[in-house]
Amino acid sequence: MCLHGGSGYRVTDEEGTGIGSSFRHVGVADLRDRFGKGVAMDPKDLYGQQDRIQLVDVREPQEWQAGRIPGSRWIPMNELPGRLEEVDQQQPVVTVCRSGSRSGKMAEFLTGHGYRADNLDGGIQAWSEQDLPVRTPDDEQPGEVA
Repeated sequence: MCLHGGSGYRVTDEEGTGIGSSFRHVGVADLRDRFGKGVAMDPKDLYGQQDRIQLVDVREPQEWQAGRIPGSRWIPMNELPGRLEEVDQQQPVVTVCRSGSRSGKMAEFLTGHGYRADNLDGGIQAWSEQDLPVRTPDDEQPGEVA
């Protein structure tokens, strides 16, 4: 991931790789602090931080029933605007859908309402492809991506 141009900032990966030498290096957390917008979060990064964030699944009922990320809270996309009180504004939020498109819109929506919200890059599909756990809502069975 790289940001460059008139802002004077550049994002580098974990190895410090980036473009150009006249920019100040910043991490994703710095971008969140500076710009206050959601940034796509990598599935493995999220997996390592689940105890510090709220994971909000915005998918449809049949998608949720097929499988979910353990620890996620289900608030369908069309219900989220009316259920904001269920999301703690003091704790970071990561939104998730199948591929990251719908949840990206919801991360932007939450950010616009004062939340520190990010989107799961690639959605539950990318999560599953990295062999991270997907379970049924009752946690009794392995889940699947629908």
